[in-house]
Amino acid sequence: MTMEQLSAFLGWMTVLNIAWLSLAWLFVWLRRPWITALVRHFIPLEEAEVERSYFRWLICYELGIYLFNLMPWLALQIIR
Repeated sequence: MTMEQLSAFLGWMTVLNIAWLSLAWLFVWLRRPWITALVRHFIPLEEAEVERSYFRWLICYELGIYLFNLMPWLALQIIR
């Protein structure tokens, strides 16, 4: 794989992951009571703990995008 191909791959992977993350944030924001009720149906947690868990998951996913997609892409742009 050439540097150009790797750079294009990481760039598109970043774009797609950010789009998916944006949709997830929007879905959680718009459908929070429904999601909370659904999760509580299967997992016996308090409502506040359920909400903390999906926000924690979304933040970890966002950090993963930055660390494994965006930063390598930026590094490739710098050395090109």
